[in-house]
Amino acid sequence: MRPERQAPRFPMPEMDAVDWASFEDAYGPATAVPALIRELSSPDPADRAWALEGLDACIHHQCSVYSGSTAAVPFLVALAENPEVEQREQILYLLAGIGAPGGARSGSAQPAGASPGAGPVRQGPLRIPKSCKWLKFIHYVCMP
Repeated sequence: MRPERQAPRFPMPEMDAVDWASFEDAYGPATAVPALIRELSSPDPADRAWALEGLDACIHHQCSVYSGSTAAVPFLVALAENPEVEQREQILYLLAGIGAPGGARSGSAQPAGASPGAGPVRQGPLRIPKSCKWLKFIHYVCMP
């Protein structure tokens, strides 16, 4: 964690109800994910950049998707929908990468048989709730 970081403007206390230790990211339990998501609403651009890099590294590492990635989606969507959050485009790009079959920059899906909690979990397109169908549009707009 960045010790000098500023408090996020949108702390999203509902994230505290999620058992993040039961989800995995690229490096193990996804316990750092809530702090990174909260930092996306920091007033400091350096904090936001740090959080985006951290999220890309742990929940979208090398275009892989983990159980912690899918647990983060509702909170990332909430930030992306908030017009007071800066860098919403980068959050949408991250969301599109999580939802893209095979990852944002990859042409292949994860191997069949990948088990949740033990590395990448994508075995096809992420199922997006009806309220988030716009993410499919964002995928086509954001992905090269």
